[in-house]
Amino acid sequence: MRGMTQTITNTKRITQPASVPPVGAFAHVQNEDGTGYLKHDAFQYCRERFGKSPGDWRQILFVHPAGEGLNVAAFLARFETQMGHENLSECGPTNNGLVSWIKPAEFWTRNSMRKSLFTLLLRAAIGHDQGGAKSIPYDPKKDNFEESLYSMSYLKRTKTAVELFLTGHTWAKTHKDAGWVDTLENKAEPEVKKLIYLKPVTDKALLKFAAEQLGCATVEGLTKKYRAHRDKEKREQREKAKEKPVEAAVESKTVTKK
Repeated sequence: MRGMTQTITNTKRITQPASVPPVGAFAHVQNEDGTGYLKHDAFQYCRERFGKSPGDWRQILFVHPAGEGLNVAAFLARFETQMGHENLSECGPTNNGLVSWIKPAEFWTRNSMRKSLFTLLLRAAIGHDQGGAKSIPYDPKKDNFEESLYSMSYLKRTKTAVELFLTGHTWAKTHKDAGWVDTLENKAEPEVKKLIYLKPVTDKALLKFAAEQLGCATVEGLTKKYRAHRDKEKREQREKAKEKPVEAAVESKTVTKK
């Protein structure tokens, strides 16, 4: 099953809600005890409100149709592996067949834009579109990843941004509460690239790359190589500076003899 590399582990327990939360709803997990019992906040249906709320994002709950928890995990893994991620989100069942627990990879929790997209992906996996309308759910056997992804209206309207995100444009230049759709829908690629962009290269990463290209085992080795090259250039410059007065004197004598 392509993309099914996400961790699917033990069943965890939650307190059964007094009323069944709507499909597509979310809840923050407050804490987990040693027996796998999850204490959680109230379920919220509004994605944006959930993404901006101060709850803990280390583990969340997601409501889906019965029997579709594995499809959610497979779809999310498919998206993350296509991005080239090695540290994947973890998903698993609870004692409520309509609710799965999810531990988003830390990557997703670092800004509101990523959180917003993450909740969209969870809903896209089950074919739950804007206002509860139906899009095409993900079927791991068919591996209809792109069909499911872009049949959701929100993701279709931000297709350019999603495609760029999948190729590494994951850093956002927006205000802290920015949402995925409001910021990026129906924008052309040049405009999108001003809002989400490739990860900036750190000085450390750049030095490491340079060291590898120049055959140095470590950054320290590169530093030594650079200093040796710099010292060699300085010695050569000093030697040339010494030669110039001699050359000038020889030229002066030659002119005098003539």
